[in-house]
Amino acid sequence: MNQGSSQNILPKDLEIKSASHLALVEIVFGSVGHGFKIPFTGTLLSYYQLYICLAMMIRKNAPPIQVFNTSVLVSLLKTLSPLGKKITPMIAIFIQGFLLWFGTVLLGGSILGMMVGSALLVSWSIIQIAIGYTLVYGFDFFRMIEFFQKEMSYYTSVNIYAVFIAYWIFKILLAEGLLGYLVLKTESGTDEWSLDEKKLLDWRAKMFQKQNEVTTSSSVLHAVKDLTNPFFFLSLVFMVLFHFFKSTPIMDIVWFVCRTLAIAFLMFYLIRADWVKRFLFSCFGKSKRYRSLYKKMYLVKRRLEEKT
Repeated sequence: MNQGSSQNILPKDLEIKSASHLALVEIVFGSVGHGFKIPFTGTLLSYYQLYICLAMMIRKNAPPIQVFNTSVLVSLLKTLSPLGKKITPMIAIFIQGFLLWFGTVLLGGSILGMMVGSALLVSWSIIQIAIGYTLVYGFDFFRMIEFFQKEMSYYTSVNIYAVFIAYWIFKILLAEGLLGYLVLKTESGTDEWSLDEKKLLDWRAKMFQKQNEVTTSSSVLHAVKDLTNPFFFLSLVFMVLFHFFKSTPIMDIVWFVCRTLAIAFLMFYLIRADWVKRFLFSCFGKSKRYRSLYKKMYLVKRRLEEKT
């Protein structure tokens, strides 16, 4: 690995600089993407998180734990987003950072370890979706997929599971390609990341100004609005069709829809509620390790505010 560029930033400052940049990207693009329901926003942001974390290890020779600390700082700073969900991205950034750290240290911080960690990181978005739909629909969700796969087999050779696995492999190949790019570009000697921070700061300032001009809706109203999300609505329609074709009694279907909407509403509310955010902060605050990260979080926050 290239040793030259790592001399330009002190190790104790690398977490602050990397976290402030990644948090800025998450706040700006995450707020816009999630706020306006732009598809694959979370996927693109996860790849940028991977890019920053791998660049820290490859170009700056940062140890895996320092890279993990950066992800933790960014997950805490996600609460500054003026639009969109906060709890879900916080958890995703944290777990993705943990998975990259786990894969890397498992194989001694080698390139092979980074390959494993990268594959685990980009796999989380798929695992998160599977967990979410299982919580809402139970194991009926997988029975529904099996049912429609069987029905489709009479008309087409397309296999739902094959499509799913191909997409998963494609995500992993992109991650490994990003790793290969960074390894081959270690001679780049630049200390700045690829996105222009000045423009990001200008957009962030405009977003916060606009937020102050508009009355913020409650978490309850946001949760109700999330029930109209096209992906959730479509999945509910397929689940109703599944029960209809399985000759489920009408009243049982009505009960299923009511129960599903209630569970989904509760989930959508919890991932937006401020008291959940405070609860998570208090849980982290009990750890001595994370109390020190809180102090760094405020340093990152002050760094962003000073740049504005």
